[in-house]
Order: sequence, then C-alpha cells, then structure tokens
Amino acid sequence: MLRLDFYVQHLVRQNARELALASNEAVRFKFQDGTDRASAQPIDHMQVVQLVQEAAPPAAADELRRTRTTSFTHVTEGGVVVNVEVTTPSPQVWRVRVVPDDGGPGIEVVSAKPSRPDPAKVEPIAIKPEPARPAIAAPLAA
Repeated sequence: MLRLDFYVQHLVRQNARELALASNEAVRFKFQDGTDRASAQPIDHMQVVQLVQEAAPPAAADELRRTRTTSFTHVTEGGVVVNVEVTTPSPQVWRVRVVPDDGGPGIEVVSAKPSRPDPAKVEPIAIKPEPARPAIAAPLAA
C-alpha cells in the first residue's frame, strides 16, 4: 500500500474534507464544520518526500522539480479519488494537501483498480536549493 493511500484511508474514516501534511509537523484533518484535528506525532520530512515520490505521476514529479509546486489526481487501491497539491518552499520543507476529488464532503469511489508503479522504478524527486543571493552592501558613512 502506498503511504498516500494509508492517509486517505484515515481521511475517509474521519469523514474529513481535507488532509494536510507538512515536513516535521502534525498531520491535520480539516472538517466541514471548520474544525480541525491534529495527529499526536509529527510526520517526518522523509516520509512526506517518499509519499509524494510514490504517488506522483512522472509529469507531476517533473513539474515539482522545475517549479517547486505541482498537483495531481490520485486513485487509491480502494478506489478513492483525491486531488493532491504539493509545494516545496525549500528542500527541507514539503507541504501536501489532499482533498476528495469533488473538493467537499463525500468520497467518489470508482470501480477500476488503479495500476501502481513498480517501487524499484520510482525515481527520487530532488529539489535543488535556490542559489544564495549576494548580500546588499551597507551604504558608506559620510
């Protein structure tokens, strides 16, 4: 089972409208009534990276490498369809937002089983740090 599928199962069980994962932060479930609930333990940065690497289609992974942001639709092994948004403000901070495909309450279930990539062939997504900007020199004293 893909890591993303595990979290989508919890999204469904909790009847949440959104799931938010961020490097080294608690996993947050957001509900229709505006409330949210956080997990007791934070999710490790590498777990967030692996979750995206396993589930992102090649085009989305490429877009993430180039632009530090991407979105894609994912179908779990159980047939739940979700939209996934990924942003990477830095190589050490990744944020993932997962919502049911219709963007609101209720989960769309499809009958076809999705195909899964061979884990041995999953290509790592490397996010390059932005180049350092030169410091602005202070004005000379008069």
